[in-house]
Amino acid sequence: GVLCLAPPLVRFSGAVLNSGPFGVVEFSPSLAALPQNTTIAVGETWHFQLWHRDVGATSNFSDAVAITWE
Repeated sequence: GVLCLAPPLVRFSGAVLNSGPFGVVEFSPSLAALPQNTTIAVGETWHFQLWHRDVGATSNFSDAVAITWE
């Protein structure tokens, strides 16, 4: 994936997740525990990506997922 960051930025977790033998990882952020001064407005579109380490010493990003809040 390609990094597609633009302000404002929100980091949901600093936790390290392991994809295991199948290369799959799941993460469900708590919308009740948003970082301080973060609000979600109806009609906003947020984009989410996962930053991951590739085999070896490089890192990469997943494809982005867009969510429009209703």
